[in-house]
Amino acid sequence: MSRLFFTMLLCGITSTVTALAQDNAVYSVLQKIRRLQSQGDTFYPKGLIPSQRWYEGRGIMREDNNIFFTAITVYTLQASKGGFTAEERMLADSITATAQHTFAAYRNKQGDVTYNFWPVQSEQFFPNDPVLSKHRRFKVPDDLDVTAMVYLASDRGAHALPVLKQKMEAYANGRRSSIKSTLPAYRNDSAYTTWFGQKMEPEFDICVLANALLLVQNKGLAWTAADSATARLMVRMVQNEDHLKAGYLVSPSYQSSAVILYHLSRLLAQPGVPLVQTIRPRVVQDLRKLLQKTDNKMTQLVLLSSLIRLGEPAPFTVSVAEAEAGMGSFVFFKANLLAISPVWMRKLAGQSAYVNYSYRCDAYSQALIAEYLILQRESKG
Repeated sequence: MSRLFFTMLLCGITSTVTALAQDNAVYSVLQKIRRLQSQGDTFYPKGLIPSQRWYEGRGIMREDNNIFFTAITVYTLQASKGGFTAEERMLADSITATAQHTFAAYRNKQGDVTYNFWPVQSEQFFPNDPVLSKHRRFKVPDDLDVTAMVYLASDRGAHALPVLKQKMEAYANGRRSSIKSTLPAYRNDSAYTTWFGQKMEPEFDICVLANALLLVQNKGLAWTAADSATARLMVRMVQNEDHLKAGYLVSPSYQSSAVILYHLSRLLAQPGVPLVQTIRPRVVQDLRKLLQKTDNKMTQLVLLSSLIRLGEPAPFTVSVAEAEAGMGSFVFFKANLLAISPVWMRKLAGQSAYVNYSYRCDAYSQALIAEYLILQRESKG
């Protein structure tokens, strides 16, 4: 009897210690994000999440004050909010509230409802680059990806959302011009395109499309023909395995199959979008296969989060220390100079390190770690 009591007591203590360790891990990760968040200087305004642009072809790093990583960090924390303890939620709310104040500097300077990757008043583009920042042909217009994530990460007035939806549809493929930068099989699809620029060639990116539909579902916007066309295009890209075989062609700004699957899983976890749900079994299968092929622990963490989010069991776990060790070589997002070029040119040189600038953002990687820990916590009940 005493031995049974001792065993039960030991199991109870072990479970409590494990739970406390995980709770402490989440809070510790949030503290790291807080420390990485800018306190305000001449380049990074207070609240912005710093990131770096890596020129892998030349081994050069440049600081980059884009709003993209701030927006996706805030959204990731907010999406995980339901699983936070009261103490964690307080810290996460402090991080997000400070970050949200930076969004205004990236809003279209004519007062439109869209947002730019870089600050609009200073008209910076490719900051700290002695060459690209001097040539206006490298200046980018507002884009759907950044705009969608800013809206998902904030509580912008409901009046702006229908206006944004109309603009998204106005820039769908075929409305103003027809896409040339994608594979021939997709050129007639009337899906959303990435850029809101009058003179910018249209571009398809499956991750951007996923974020666009995530915005539509999350904000309860009316589903239209453009949304159906976007969903059908994404489904065909997956059915054709282009997300695995030609990530750089169907997702010029992300490229990694793991990151593409992460975006797809995030959308699939949303209620609705029945057409996209048809690829759910395929996405789960691809997640499991990719887990067996990658050694980078941060990439594994992203894949594991995607499986757990879809209600699937995770075959193993990744520790915070292991994930952090993989952050240095983990690439979530890229700037691709050939993204809107004809597809033959992209096939020829689109994967070159000289036209792909990899971004690193340690605070966002920490947000992904926090998300994983929360998903683990919730999956265990």
